[in-house]
Amino acid sequence: VLGWVLASIIGWGLIGGSGLGALGWIAPTVTSIPLRAFYGAMNGAVVGTLFGVAQGLILNNQIYRAWRWILANTIGWALGLALGWTLGAVLRGVTGLFLGEVVGLILAWLIVAATTGVALGHVARASVQ
Repeated sequence: VLGWVLASIIGWGLIGGSGLGALGWIAPTVTSIPLRAFYGAMNGAVVGTLFGVAQGLILNNQIYRAWRWILANTIGWALGLALGWTLGAVLRGVTGLFLGEVVGLILAWLIVAATTGVALGHVARASVQ
């Protein structure tokens, strides 16, 4: 558990130092919905891969085929940011309120949490069987 926590802290530190760390906390300035979806998917994939690799190094010693965790993180972050940023743009466009962006960011975090949580459960169960 300590290794997982340290890997997570180091992963977040590296991502934060790269300028990508704020991606899950900020709303993009671009207003084009297709561009938001594209940039969300691309930036999310980068963040998910970096974070997944940091944690995957620890999981690799404990779980069979831990590389699936990296893939799940990449997919989860790509989906989360793409859908969250897109919803944020739609809601802000409809309401004219920044609150739409906040709802989009909440959705992004929920998608990331759900996809990575389910994936970790599958990866862990597969290694036990």
